[in-house]
Amino acid sequence: MTGPARSGAGGIAVIGVNYGTDDMALRFVQSAAALQPSLTATVLVDNSEGPQERAIGQRLRAEGAGVLYVRAPRNLGYFCGADYGLRQYVAVHGEPDWVVVSNVDIRFDDPCCLNRLQDFHAADDVGVVAPSIWSRRSRRDLNPRMRQRPGAAAMHMYKIVFGTWATLNAYELLAAAKHATKYLLKHYILDPLRQAPSDGAARRIPPLESIYAPQGSCVIFSSRFFERGGSLVYPSFLFGEEIYVAETARHLGLRVIYHPGIRVSHDDHSSTGLVRSRRVARLVKASARYIADRYFR
Repeated sequence: MTGPARSGAGGIAVIGVNYGTDDMALRFVQSAAALQPSLTATVLVDNSEGPQERAIGQRLRAEGAGVLYVRAPRNLGYFCGADYGLRQYVAVHGEPDWVVVSNVDIRFDDPCCLNRLQDFHAADDVGVVAPSIWSRRSRRDLNPRMRQRPGAAAMHMYKIVFGTWATLNAYELLAAAKHATKYLLKHYILDPLRQAPSDGAARRIPPLESIYAPQGSCVIFSSRFFERGGSLVYPSFLFGEEIYVAETARHLGLRVIYHPGIRVSHDDHSSTGLVRSRRVARLVKASARYIADRYFR
Protein backbone atom coordinates (compact mmCIF):
# COMPACT_ATOMS: atom_id res chain seq x y z
CA MET A 1 0.00 0.00 0.00
CA THR A 2 2.45 2.57 -1.18
CA GLY A 3 2.27 5.26 -3.84
CA PRO A 4 -0.63 7.41 -5.02
CA ALA A 5 -2.71 4.79 -6.81
CA ARG A 6 -5.75 3.53 -4.93
CA SER A 7 -8.63 1.25 -5.73
CA GLY A 8 -11.19 -0.79 -3.84
CA ALA A 9 -14.17 -0.36 -1.57
CA GLY A 10 -12.54 1.52 1.31
CA GLY A 11 -13.66 0.65 4.81
CA ILE A 12 -11.47 -0.27 7.79
CA ALA A 13 -8.96 -3.10 8.02
CA VAL A 14 -8.31 -4.21 11.62
CA ILE A 15 -5.07 -6.20 11.70
CA GLY A 16 -4.05 -8.15 14.79
CA VAL A 17 -0.58 -9.69 15.04
CA ASN A 18 -0.27 -12.86 17.10
CA TYR A 19 2.86 -14.48 18.49
CA GLY A 20 2.06 -17.51 20.60
CA THR A 21 -0.89 -16.06 22.52
CA ASP A 22 -3.71 -17.94 20.82
CA ASP A 23 -6.29 -17.44 23.58
CA MET A 24 -5.85 -13.68 23.36
CA ALA A 25 -5.86 -13.85 19.57
CA LEU A 26 -9.26 -15.57 19.61
CA ARG A 27 -10.58 -12.98 22.04
CA PHE A 28 -9.20 -10.22 19.80
CA VAL A 29 -10.98 -11.68 16.77
CA GLN A 30 -14.28 -11.87 18.66
CA SER A 31 -13.89 -8.28 19.84
CA ALA A 32 -12.94 -6.97 16.39
CA ALA A 33 -15.70 -8.93 14.65
CA ALA A 34 -18.30 -6.96 16.62
CA LEU A 35 -16.98 -3.59 15.45
CA GLN A 36 -19.05 -1.12 13.48
CA PRO A 37 -19.36 0.20 10.79
CA SER A 38 -20.20 -2.77 8.59
CA LEU A 39 -17.26 -2.07 6.26
CA THR A 40 -14.84 -3.22 8.97
CA ALA A 41 -12.85 -6.38 8.23
CA THR A 42 -10.60 -8.32 10.59
CA VAL A 43 -7.22 -9.79 9.69
CA LEU A 44 -5.26 -12.05 12.04
CA VAL A 45 -1.58 -12.47 11.20
CA ASP A 46 -0.06 -15.48 12.93
CA ASN A 47 3.67 -14.95 13.54
CA SER A 48 3.88 -17.91 15.91
CA GLU A 49 6.58 -20.54 15.69
CA GLY A 50 5.66 -24.13 14.89
CA PRO A 51 4.04 -25.96 11.99
CA GLN A 52 2.56 -24.08 9.07
CA GLU A 53 -0.90 -25.45 9.86
CA ARG A 54 -1.84 -24.39 13.39
CA ALA A 55 -4.89 -25.21 15.50
CA ILE A 56 -6.01 -21.59 15.72
CA GLY A 57 -6.25 -21.32 11.94
CA GLN A 58 -8.20 -24.57 11.74
CA ARG A 59 -10.57 -23.38 14.45
CA LEU A 60 -11.21 -20.00 12.82
CA ARG A 61 -11.94 -21.63 9.47
CA ALA A 62 -14.17 -24.29 11.05
CA GLU A 63 -16.16 -21.68 12.96
CA GLY A 64 -16.56 -19.45 9.91
CA ALA A 65 -15.37 -16.56 12.05
CA GLY A 66 -15.38 -14.05 9.19
CA VAL A 67 -11.71 -13.24 9.72
CA LEU A 68 -8.90 -13.34 7.17
CA TYR A 69 -6.39 -15.67 8.85
CA VAL A 70 -2.87 -15.14 7.49
CA ARG A 71 -0.12 -17.57 8.46
CA ALA A 72 3.21 -15.79 8.23
CA PRO A 73 6.08 -17.80 6.69
CA ARG A 74 8.18 -17.00 9.77
CA ASN A 75 8.13 -14.54 12.66
CA LEU A 76 8.17 -11.28 10.72
CA GLY A 77 7.99 -8.99 13.74
CA TYR A 78 5.11 -6.72 14.68
CA PHE A 79 4.91 -4.11 11.92
CA CYS A 80 6.33 -6.28 9.13
CA GLY A 81 3.81 -8.94 10.13
CA ALA A 82 1.04 -6.35 9.91
CA ASP A 83 2.35 -5.28 6.49
CA TYR A 84 2.23 -8.91 5.31
CA GLY A 85 -1.37 -9.18 6.48
CA LEU A 86 -2.30 -5.86 4.89
CA ARG A 87 -1.00 -7.04 1.53
CA GLN A 88 -3.14 -10.18 1.77
CA TYR A 89 -6.14 -8.04 2.70
CA VAL A 90 -5.63 -5.64 -0.23
CA ALA A 91 -5.39 -8.58 -2.64
CA VAL A 92 -8.85 -9.72 -1.52
CA HIS A 93 -10.70 -6.50 -0.66
CA GLY A 94 -8.79 -3.60 -2.21
CA GLU A 95 -7.32 -0.62 -0.40
CA PRO A 96 -9.00 0.41 2.89
CA ASP A 97 -9.59 3.96 4.08
CA TRP A 98 -8.17 3.13 7.51
CA VAL A 99 -5.77 0.50 8.82
CA VAL A 100 -5.76 -0.47 12.50
CA VAL A 101 -2.56 -2.25 13.54
CA SER A 102 -2.84 -3.94 16.90
CA ASN A 103 -1.39 -6.43 19.32
CA VAL A 104 -3.87 -9.18 20.12
CA ASP A 105 -3.92 -8.23 23.81
CA ILE A 106 -6.17 -5.32 22.83
CA ARG A 107 -9.95 -5.33 23.32
CA PHE A 108 -12.44 -3.11 21.53
CA ASP A 109 -14.87 -2.69 24.42
CA ASP A 110 -17.10 -0.25 22.52
CA PRO A 111 -18.14 -1.78 19.16
CA CYS A 112 -18.92 1.70 17.82
CA CYS A 113 -15.57 3.28 18.74
CA LEU A 114 -14.23 3.31 15.17
CA ASN A 115 -17.23 5.33 14.00
CA ARG A 116 -15.37 8.30 15.48
CA LEU A 117 -12.85 8.09 12.66
CA GLN A 118 -15.46 10.02 10.70
CA ASP A 119 -14.19 13.07 12.60
CA PHE A 120 -11.20 13.06 10.24
CA HIS A 121 -12.81 12.51 6.85
CA ALA A 122 -12.44 16.18 5.92
CA ALA A 123 -8.87 16.50 7.21
CA ASP A 124 -6.19 15.84 4.61
CA ASP A 125 -3.21 16.14 6.96
CA VAL A 126 -4.05 13.41 9.51
CA GLY A 127 -1.85 10.39 8.93
CA VAL A 128 -2.04 8.58 12.26
CA VAL A 129 -4.67 8.39 15.01
CA ALA A 130 -3.67 7.37 18.54
CA PRO A 131 -6.67 5.97 20.45
CA SER A 132 -7.08 5.99 24.20
CA ILE A 133 -5.44 2.72 25.31
CA TRP A 134 -6.55 1.83 28.81
CA SER A 135 -3.99 -0.40 30.53
CA ARG A 136 -5.66 -3.00 32.73
CA ARG A 137 -2.37 -3.55 34.55
CA SER A 138 -1.27 0.00 35.32
CA ARG A 139 -4.81 1.50 35.30
CA ARG A 140 -3.91 4.43 33.05
CA ASP A 141 -4.18 5.65 29.48
CA LEU A 142 -1.02 4.72 27.57
CA ASN A 143 -1.59 7.58 25.11
CA PRO A 144 -0.28 10.06 24.32
CA ARG A 145 2.97 8.09 24.15
CA MET A 146 5.03 11.23 23.45
CA ARG A 147 3.66 14.72 23.15
CA GLN A 148 6.91 16.32 21.99
CA ARG A 149 9.79 15.12 19.86
CA PRO A 150 12.70 14.07 22.09
CA GLY A 151 16.14 15.57 21.73
CA ALA A 152 19.05 13.79 20.09
CA ALA A 153 20.98 13.55 23.38
CA ALA A 154 18.14 11.66 25.06
CA MET A 155 17.77 9.21 22.18
CA HIS A 156 21.48 8.46 22.10
CA MET A 157 21.43 8.02 25.87
CA TYR A 158 18.88 5.23 25.36
CA LYS A 159 21.48 3.37 23.30
CA ILE A 160 23.48 3.14 26.54
CA VAL A 161 20.51 2.41 28.83
CA PHE A 162 19.23 -0.33 26.51
CA GLY A 163 22.73 -1.54 25.70
CA THR A 164 22.79 -4.43 28.18
CA TRP A 165 20.29 -6.92 29.57
CA ALA A 166 20.85 -5.64 33.13
CA THR A 167 20.40 -1.93 32.41
CA LEU A 168 17.36 -2.56 30.21
CA ASN A 169 15.56 -4.55 32.89
CA ALA A 170 16.55 -2.09 35.60
CA TYR A 171 15.00 0.68 33.49
CA GLU A 172 11.83 -1.36 32.85
CA LEU A 173 11.39 -2.23 36.53
CA LEU A 174 11.98 1.35 37.64
CA ALA A 175 9.43 2.56 35.08
CA ALA A 176 6.89 0.00 36.32
CA ALA A 177 7.52 1.04 39.92
CA LYS A 178 7.05 4.70 39.00
CA HIS A 179 3.69 4.02 37.36
CA ALA A 180 2.57 1.83 40.28
CA THR A 181 3.48 4.58 42.74
CA LYS A 182 1.60 7.18 40.71
CA TYR A 183 -1.44 4.90 40.57
CA LEU A 184 -1.45 4.29 44.33
CA LEU A 185 -0.94 7.97 45.06
CA LYS A 186 -3.73 9.04 42.75
CA HIS A 187 -6.37 6.43 43.62
CA TYR A 188 -5.78 6.00 47.35
CA ILE A 189 -4.63 9.44 48.47
CA LEU A 190 -5.45 12.22 46.00
CA ASP A 191 -8.80 11.00 44.66
CA PRO A 192 -10.41 10.50 48.11
CA LEU A 193 -9.40 14.06 48.99
CA ARG A 194 -11.10 15.50 45.94
CA GLN A 195 -14.79 16.35 45.93
CA ALA A 196 -16.81 13.50 44.45
CA PRO A 197 -18.65 14.38 41.20
CA SER A 198 -22.40 14.81 41.24
CA ASP A 199 -24.53 11.77 40.43
CA GLY A 200 -25.36 13.04 36.97
CA ALA A 201 -21.85 14.08 36.03
CA ALA A 202 -20.48 12.26 33.00
CA ARG A 203 -16.86 11.38 32.47
CA ARG A 204 -15.27 14.27 30.60
CA ILE A 205 -13.46 13.20 27.45
CA PRO A 206 -10.36 15.32 26.77
CA PRO A 207 -10.18 17.14 23.44
CA LEU A 208 -8.36 15.85 20.38
CA GLU A 209 -4.67 16.68 20.50
CA SER A 210 -1.81 16.79 18.01
CA ILE A 211 1.08 14.74 19.44
CA TYR A 212 4.48 13.42 18.39
CA ALA A 213 4.18 9.64 18.79
CA PRO A 214 1.39 7.11 19.49
CA GLN A 215 1.68 4.14 21.83
CA GLY A 216 2.40 1.14 19.63
CA SER A 217 0.02 -1.55 20.88
CA CYS A 218 -2.83 -0.12 18.78
CA VAL A 219 -2.20 2.44 16.02
CA ILE A 220 -4.63 3.68 13.37
CA PHE A 221 -3.33 4.78 9.96
CA SER A 222 -5.27 6.82 7.41
CA SER A 223 -5.05 6.10 3.69
CA ARG A 224 -3.09 9.34 3.32
CA PHE A 225 -0.21 7.83 5.28
CA PHE A 226 0.22 5.22 2.55
CA GLU A 227 -0.67 7.49 -0.37
CA ARG A 228 2.20 9.81 0.52
CA GLY A 229 4.69 6.96 0.71
CA GLY A 230 4.36 5.69 4.28
CA SER A 231 4.87 2.00 4.96
CA LEU A 232 4.52 -0.56 7.74
CA VAL A 233 7.87 -2.10 6.78
CA TYR A 234 9.89 -1.17 9.85
CA PRO A 235 13.57 -1.91 9.21
CA SER A 236 14.28 -3.07 12.77
CA PHE A 237 12.71 -6.35 13.90
CA LEU A 238 10.90 -5.26 17.07
CA PHE A 239 10.61 -2.23 19.39
CA GLY A 240 10.83 1.44 18.48
CA GLU A 241 7.83 1.30 16.16
CA GLU A 242 6.33 4.39 17.81
CA ILE A 243 9.30 6.57 16.86
CA TYR A 244 9.32 5.08 13.37
CA VAL A 245 5.65 6.03 12.93
CA ALA A 246 6.20 9.51 14.36
CA GLU A 247 9.21 10.24 12.17
CA THR A 248 7.54 8.84 9.05
CA ALA A 249 4.46 11.01 9.60
CA ARG A 250 6.70 14.01 10.28
CA HIS A 251 8.63 13.40 7.05
CA LEU A 252 5.37 13.08 5.08
CA GLY A 253 3.93 16.30 6.51
CA LEU A 254 1.13 14.46 8.32
CA ARG A 255 -0.16 14.89 11.86
CA VAL A 256 -0.46 12.31 14.61
CA ILE A 257 -3.71 12.92 16.51
CA TYR A 258 -4.63 11.59 19.94
CA HIS A 259 -8.37 10.80 19.97
CA PRO A 260 -9.49 9.90 23.52
CA GLY A 261 -13.01 9.16 22.27
CA ILE A 262 -11.71 6.05 20.50
CA ARG A 263 -11.03 3.83 23.48
CA VAL A 264 -9.60 0.31 23.69
CA SER A 265 -8.23 -1.69 26.61
CA HIS A 266 -4.88 -3.43 26.86
CA ASP A 267 -3.44 -6.38 28.80
CA ASP A 268 0.19 -5.27 28.91
CA HIS A 269 3.23 -7.38 27.96
CA SER A 270 1.32 -10.55 27.18
CA SER A 271 3.89 -11.97 24.71
CA THR A 272 7.22 -10.43 25.78
CA GLY A 273 6.79 -10.16 29.55
CA LEU A 274 7.74 -7.35 31.90
CA VAL A 275 11.23 -8.74 32.53
CA ARG A 276 12.97 -9.01 29.16
CA SER A 277 14.86 -12.11 28.10
CA ARG A 278 18.39 -11.81 26.77
CA ARG A 279 17.13 -12.39 23.24
CA VAL A 280 14.56 -9.62 23.59
CA ALA A 281 17.21 -7.36 25.14
CA ARG A 282 19.35 -7.80 22.02
CA LEU A 283 16.40 -6.74 19.86
CA VAL A 284 15.75 -3.68 22.02
CA LYS A 285 19.43 -2.73 21.81
CA ALA A 286 19.42 -3.01 18.00
CA SER A 287 16.24 -0.94 17.69
CA ALA A 288 17.49 1.78 20.05
CA ARG A 289 20.64 2.05 17.97
CA TYR A 290 18.71 2.12 14.69
CA ILE A 291 16.27 4.82 15.85
CA ALA A 292 18.94 7.09 17.32
CA ASP A 293 21.32 6.78 14.39
CA ARG A 294 18.63 7.05 11.70
CA TYR A 295 16.50 9.92 13.01
CA PHE A 296 18.55 11.78 15.63
CA ARG A 297 22.00 12.24 14.12
